[in-house]
Amino acid sequence: MAPMFMENPSEASSNPVIAAVEQARDALLAALSGVSFGLLGDEESLSMLLAIESVGGVVDGARVLSTSDVLRRSEYFDAAAAKSAAETAVAQASSAQSADRSADRSAAESDAEAQAVAPDSVAPDSVAPEGAAATPSVARAAASLAAPTLARRLGCRSGVELVCTLARLSRSEVRQRAVLGEKAGQRMLLGRPLAPTYPVLGEALQGGELGLEQSRVIVQVLDGLRSSVLVEDLDRVERSLVASGSGAIIPETEGLPGAGIAFAPELLRQQGIQWKARLAPTAARPARPRPNGAAGSPSAPSITAATASTAGSPPSTAPS
Repeated sequence: MAPMFMENPSEASSNPVIAAVEQARDALLAALSGVSFGLLGDEESLSMLLAIESVGGVVDGARVLSTSDVLRRSEYFDAAAAKSAAETAVAQASSAQSADRSADRSAAESDAEAQAVAPDSVAPDSVAPEGAAATPSVARAAASLAAPTLARRLGCRSGVELVCTLARLSRSEVRQRAVLGEKAGQRMLLGRPLAPTYPVLGEALQGGELGLEQSRVIVQVLDGLRSSVLVEDLDRVERSLVASGSGAIIPETEGLPGAGIAFAPELLRQQGIQWKARLAPTAARPARPRPNGAAGSPSAPSITAATASTAGSPPSTAPS
């Protein structure tokens, strides 16, 4: 069934990706219909949990990216409609200017005749038509009114309200998705896609290799280190945390205790604390008071080449 806001319901599944998602939903519902979880054996129960979580990870990642996309579309005007409205407004303004100039010429001719009759009178100063200066602003205003954002076209005041209405979510959930999608989702600049702020995390999230809680913890760690460490070190931390969260073995984690085991969010948070203590030690501990009693502000950590080379492997944090 097509969504209620679709202008042409027959085009609901014209996109092959959307059609595939709908088919996957139907297949999952068919597979789970009639399942009695209480009658499963222990191993079957654990296998069912892992299978459902793996599917849920893919869906959760897509939820974040899709929500971020709708929010982004709700921040910008419809370019095609805005251009058309601006051109129409400019044409109307030009017609008004022509009419004003004709009226001004008629008035000038009348003033000239009056000047000939009374030469001592002073001719009024010529004034440029107001429409000439107002044309750009008129075009912008018309474009804004005729090309509302995606949210306003559907009767919502903001993108958050639109997503809350369509997906039946709370504002806090939408904002959490937006924060994560801003760092892990694809960015757009002038209609062109840009790589995510944290591309390794974005790829893992979209592939269902990480859960939402794991991803949020990783974003918090990376944001906390971003202004204090070298770009190379930040990339190394991102790769290491993503590998620890997904259970992948990469050069940064190979041979370490717990390598190949997917870490829960709390263990990822502990790894983040150790990374911060290693790469940005002054930011990881509070400032100590100076001898004279005045509180000293810590200086920004300086990561030298030697320090960067010793930070090649992540802290060892094996799950207990």
